[in-house]
Amino acid sequence: MDQITHIIDGMDIEGVLNAGDFPVIVEGHFIGEIHAETVTVSENARFSGKLFAKKVEIGGQFDGEMVCNTLDVSATGKIDGNVKADTLSVDLGAEVMG
Repeated sequence: MDQITHIIDGMDIEGVLNAGDFPVIVEGHFIGEIHAETVTVSENARFSGKLFAKKVEIGGQFDGEMVCNTLDVSATGKIDGNVKADTLSVDLGAEVMG
């Protein structure tokens, strides 16, 4: 069985999440800091804080600081903050500021 941290729609969490080598899916609202192998911020999700991961997919709203190897921003994604990524992919319609 895969070990995934899943913050479901309607859930609000604040704090520090160290998921290690496991993925994190945010569909609700997270405020704080996440360390993980991969992080997905889904279309209706909101993330505010610091994010450290190898791979990040943003389909919702991200505000804060991000350090990752690969960043994919979908057409519904919105980023406002400081981003450091080795590889960046931004779909048409996405908003990236900072």
